[in-house]
Parts: sequence; structure tokens; C-alpha cells
Amino acid sequence: MNPTVIIKNSARDLLDSKLFRQERKTAFAVESITPPSVNITATTGIHFYAKISLRLDLEAADRDAATRSYLQVVDQFARVADALTEESAAELLEVQGEVLHLYLPCEANEQSLLTALAYSVALHEEIEKRVKPLAGDSWKSVRFAFDFGQTILVDTERNIDDSIISLAPAANRPAKEFANDSSTFPNSSVRFPTAILQWSPTILRYAKGRSISHNGQWVSLPIDVAATFIRLFTTAESNLYELQEKLATAIRSKQASINFSQLRINESIDPSSSKISSPTRLRGWSLRADLDGFSRGVEAAFSSPNRDEACRKLTEDFLEVMEDASHFDSLCPWQLVQLAWAGDCASRLVVSQPKDYEADGKERPASIALRWHNKAQNKRWLTSIAGGDTEEGNGRMLVATITVGWRTFRIAGGWPIKRAKQGEQDIGGKPLETVLHSRDVVRLDAHWADAFKPIMGISNFKRASKAALDKAANQADDQAMANTIECHPRMPYIARPRPYYGR
Repeated sequence: MNPTVIIKNSARDLLDSKLFRQERKTAFAVESITPPSVNITATTGIHFYAKISLRLDLEAADRDAATRSYLQVVDQFARVADALTEESAAELLEVQGEVLHLYLPCEANEQSLLTALAYSVALHEEIEKRVKPLAGDSWKSVRFAFDFGQTILVDTERNIDDSIISLAPAANRPAKEFANDSSTFPNSSVRFPTAILQWSPTILRYAKGRSISHNGQWVSLPIDVAATFIRLFTTAESNLYELQEKLATAIRSKQASINFSQLRINESIDPSSSKISSPTRLRGWSLRADLDGFSRGVEAAFSSPNRDEACRKLTEDFLEVMEDASHFDSLCPWQLVQLAWAGDCASRLVVSQPKDYEADGKERPASIALRWHNKAQNKRWLTSIAGGDTEEGNGRMLVATITVGWRTFRIAGGWPIKRAKQGEQDIGGKPLETVLHSRDVVRLDAHWADAFKPIMGISNFKRASKAALDKAANQADDQAMANTIECHPRMPYIARPRPYYGR
């Protein structure tokens, strides 16, 4: 039975960064939710994303040293954003590796547009100065995107501080814009809907000829043009001039939240622990599970004539989605490490003992996918899994926790993390399918490997339907039965009576 969700409309100042932190327990309200508790609020504002792009030698590293460097980059990236939240009204909602998601409660006006542009300029300066050098030759680009609209925020209040999840078209659209190539969304630029320029007729006139448009719906501004807007159209009283200086000062006072001088190897991680102070090496597979059609459901709910009721139903559906994932976790026979939700996408690391990884690879990746589809109430999930062979580090991953303000985020790096993400985001699988990297497919036993078919135009991934995995599981059971030796109890031999017995 679905819980009854009551969404509490909050005043704008309730989500002001300082008050938001102090009154976190009362800023969200929901009724009839069983543990873990879920806090929900409705608000209006700007969803702001920052994305860095790195080369595969760092992003999909197969060595501890490179993976540790990746975690250092992400840690510093998050600390830059953390400093921004201290000096502004923005809040950091998500840390998803190379992508940060911030939220600014605001109204639709010129000042809000200039504030978002100021965030881009200030963050760009500090990222170029403090994050890019850590990546070295593996650095590619940094870009920003934002959109405005009404939002439902869902905070799960788990033992590990999960992402604050946004149910809103304004949260989905900017993240998808990063898929555009450099011709429409170049390095060192900020992208937002063209309609937002209407908030300021003066800026709209000035922007003509100084921006790169895409289909007339989105506009990309080079960072130097955004900086010009701030100089021309803000007043001294707005404090946007001082944001960059304050940001630099705040960052200098922050210490790395991960102890990179130590490396823990193959230690178990308590799923309820919110702190992994040193990078911990695990071996296993990365699982990403994405719910088909949920983003379309968000769009439909917010455009519904009866929006309040539609959004309430949307929230109930999402809580049910989270219960699906919890159901999988509670019944999974293998050790799991839970990573933060990315919208409607769940992420798990399935751990194998180093000595067992080779043997487990004969069936475990396919079994993980089938178990997810079966235990997650048979919703229309797409799953993507990757572990890798010897050339990719044999499933080696590093996990750590970064502390950002009053929250913590669990992050992970390594070849399986990147490849599973590629399979989920870039390959274009269908609902109730599993995408598996080819290097993992060839390690499977024959009946499991036969379930995975080539994908047209793609050589490094294959996919299998749930029906094919069910068939493979039945074949595995039949083979196990055929290899079982039946032992019947032996009856004792009793000699027949002889004629001379009893004489």
C-alpha cells in the first residue's frame, strides 16, 4: 500500500542556506512514511549543474594511483561547490562524481539570472585554479547549465547522507544538455533555456551575437561573456562583485575530507557507516539501475491540469521506487555498497572477495541483473553492470566519503564505475534489459554468455532481455542437477535360511 504523501509548501526563506541547515528537520514534512524517514518539500528556484570532463585514464582508471587521483579531483571539486554554498543562498543537492547539482531558491527575475551567471564565473575561476591542476593531462573541460521551475525535493535522511533528489523537469533538462557536443556546448561556457533571457530585456538585447544557440531553445554563453554581463548589469549592492573573492577565501579554509595518505585494501564496509575516511579498495561489479519512463512521468505531472494531485502521486510512485531498491538490498546474498541516487537511477557496488572474483565472474554479473529485475517488483528497469578483466584491474574500485558542509557523500572510482555508467547512459538499452560490458560477457559460463546479444554499431557492450536471463538461469539449474550424484541408501544383505539352520 502506498503511503499518503503530504507535500508542504515552504516559504522562500525556509530554503535559505543558513536556515535550511539549522531547521532541516522541520523544513520538510511528510506523513505516514516508515523508516528510513523521508522529508519532502515543494519549492521554486534554479537547478544549477557543474560538470568536469576527464580522460578515461583517470575517469576509468584500472590502477590504485590513478583512481586515487580521480577521488582527489572529485573531493576538491565538491569543496569548491561547498564554499559557494557558504557564501550564497545555494545548496548542494548531489555529488555524482564529475557532476555537481546545486539548487538556488529564487523568483524569475533579472537578479536571479545574474546570480546564476555569477555562480558560473566564480566556480569556473576556482575550478581552473584548484581542480584542473590535480587532473593534469587528463583534464578536458568544465561546463555549467541551469534551468528554473517548480520542484519537489525528496530527502531520504539515510544513515549515509544520500542525495537530495529533485522531482522536476527543471532538474532533468540541464543534466541532459551535457550530452551535446562542443559545437553547441563548448568548454568554459554556461547553458540555459533561451526563455530565461526574457527575464531581462536589456541582457537579451546585449546577448545577441555573443552567444551560441541550439534549436532556439537553449543558449550557451562563454564564461567571459557571462562575466561581462555581471559587470554591466549588477549593482554594487548586489555583492556579486565580491562573490569570487569570498569564494576563494572560503576554499582556502577547507581541508580535504579524505585521508589520501592511507589506502585500505579489501576491507568490509559497514552499509550503515556514513564515514569512509581513507580510500578503500574493493573488488567486484558496479550496478546501475535506471527506471524507464520516469522522467516522462515527471514532465506529465508538472504539466497536468490537476498538478497538485499529479505531483502527490508522482512522489508516492518515487517512494515506491526507492522501496524496490531497498527490497533488493535486503534480500541480496552478497555484500553491497550503496552509492547515492542520481535522480531515478540507483547505484550499487556488489563486492567479491579477491580470491573469488575470477570464479564469481562466471555467473555473478548476470545473476546480479536477474535478481534486481526479480526483487525490484518487476518494474521497467534497465540495468547496466561492469567489472572488468585483468587488463581493467579485475573489478578494482576505490570508495571514500567526502564531507561537504553538514552532509556527507559516498563516492567511488575505477573502471567498473565508468563502464557501468556508460552502459546505462550512452548505449540506449530497453526496459527489462541488462547491458553488460563485453569483457565481462566473455568470462561468463556459456549458458549465461549466450543470453547476451550484440548491439548494432557498438562493440564493447552486449545486452540481454530478462526473458533470456530467466532461460539461462533455468539452464544453470538443470546443469547443476545433472552434475549432482544421487546416493541411494544400501540395504543390508540378509542370507536366506539354510536347511540345516536350527539343527
